Amino acid sequence: MSRFMRRCAEWALLLACLSGCASLQSGSSALEPAGDEQPPAEVLSSHQDALAHLEAGRFGAAVEEWRALTVYAPAYPGPWLNLVLALQRQHDYVAAENEARKGLEFHPEFADLQHQLAVVLRHRGQFTAAKAAYQAALAMDPGFALAQRNLGVLCDLYLHDLECAQAAYAEYQQLSSEPDAEVNRWLADLQRRRSAR
Repeated sequence: MSRFMRRCAEWALLLACLSGCASLQSGSSALEPAGDEQPPAEVLSSHQDALAHLEAGRFGAAVEEWRALTVYAPAYPGPWLNLVLALQRQHDYVAAENEARKGLEFHPEFADLQHQLAVVLRHRGQFTAAKAAYQAALAMDPGFALAQRNLGVLCDLYLHDLECAQAAYAEYQQLSSEPDAEVNRWLADLQRRRSAR
């Protein structure tokens, strides 16, 4: 996935997190394979069908369409990510974890999918594993601002590791084009809590 498309996906995911739901990748960029070849017409058609199912609220049909795509055309990373996100919308975190892990076997350097694995693990209460998954996503893409933010939230609210949270939030602010006022408040609160120890 190109750096530009990664950033577009990152902003879509950030907006989704702020609004409380996940955003799926659409268009041909979601079907960008490891190389520069265009996806076959049947892959594009199946992808569009899955998006139509999703828009109509037929999450199960969208999941099945993307699951079939991951079997038929595993070289395309977008369907793996969309499958995991759609399963999260169904609150099927066990299946989402399984599909994320399968997708990472095909795309071990796909930071977005590694990030979603971390999100799924957090939902499953596997906080230490989630931290490792966020850190793996950041190792793949050190400029992945949303992963830094989510790592900070995990460390702050779930692991109660204030140093980790402060470092992640500070790095998120460095990576952001503009300072995030909410994260600034979180940083001030962390500093106050650390001083009170």
